[in-house]
Amino acid sequence: MSDVGDRSAVWTGPSVEPDRYRIPFEGERPAPVGEGGQGIVYRALREGLNGAKPVALKLLTSVGPAEFGELAARSRVIGSIRHPNVMQQVEVFLGRPLGPPASGASNDFDIVCSVAEWIPGCTLDEARRHHGALEALGWIAQVARGVDFLHRVSIAEAPFGFVHRDIKPSNVRVDEGGRAVLIDFGVTTAVLPGPMPEGIGTFGWRAPEVLGGAGDPGEASDVWAVGALAYWAIVGSPPPLEGGDFLRAILGEEFGDDARGSRARIPSHVASLLATEPDQRPRDLAGWGDELDVLVVDDVDAAS
Repeated sequence: MSDVGDRSAVWTGPSVEPDRYRIPFEGERPAPVGEGGQGIVYRALREGLNGAKPVALKLLTSVGPAEFGELAARSRVIGSIRHPNVMQQVEVFLGRPLGPPASGASNDFDIVCSVAEWIPGCTLDEARRHHGALEALGWIAQVARGVDFLHRVSIAEAPFGFVHRDIKPSNVRVDEGGRAVLIDFGVTTAVLPGPMPEGIGTFGWRAPEVLGGAGDPGEASDVWAVGALAYWAIVGSPPPLEGGDFLRAILGEEFGDDARGSRARIPSHVASLLATEPDQRPRDLAGWGDELDVLVVDDVDAAS
C-alpha cells in the first residue's frame, strides 16, 4: 500500500490501480531518463510479490485519449514478441497525472502511458564513446539479428512481421552483460499489403525512400537504418542524406585507404546496406550480423 507520507516519489497508474507505478525522486523531483518528440521516459518501479520490478514508463505527450484504443491494441500485439535483442513491451494504459498516492490525487485518467521492460546500462552512443567503433559494430550485429526477427516473426495479428521505423543510436541500449537491445516501439507497425506510410522516423536516420526517393518504405528501410548505425559507429555521424561514396568514407575515416583483408571487408559489408535502391539491399540481416561478427573478430585478431 502506498505511504501517503512518502514525498520521495510520485505515482501513476490506470483507474483500476492508480498507484501501479512508483517513480522515485532523483534529488528533489523525478528525473526523466529520456525525452523526445513522442514523450518523456522515467525509470519506474512496479511493486509485486517478488519485490519492486523496474520498468521504463513513457508518458506519451504526442497522443491523446482518442488514440488510446489503437495504441493499446498495438501494444498487446507487440507485447507478444520475444527476442533477446528486442525490448519487451508490457502495456499501454490511460493514467493519472504524476503525483502523490491516489488518496490525494486527481481522478483524471487521461494521460496515455506506455510501459516496457527496463534495460539497465547505457545508450549505444554512450557505449561507443567508452569502447570504440569495433565494439560498437559487435553490438550493431546484435541489433541486426533483432531487426531480422521483427521482420520475419509471424503471428495472427501480424502475419508479415513488423517494421521498427525509428532505428538510431538512442533507441539501442547496451546492458552490463554486453547485450544490445532495440527499444522504443512508438512508430513500429505491422507489415501490411501495399506501401508503408512515408515520413516516419528521425531526421538523419531515415532511408532515402522514406524521404521520397525511389522505392517504397518498408523492411528495407530498417535495413538501411542498421547500415546507418554501422556507418555512424565507424565515422561518427549518420550517412549523408544526399548519398555518396560510403565505402570510401568508411575506409578513409577508420580503416585507412590501404586497408586489406578483413579491414577492407568491414567497410564493404557495411556499405552494402546503404544502397540507394531498397531492392539492392540485403534482406538477411541475421546473416549480415553474423558475418559482421566474424569480420570484427578477424580484425581484432589481425591488430593484436
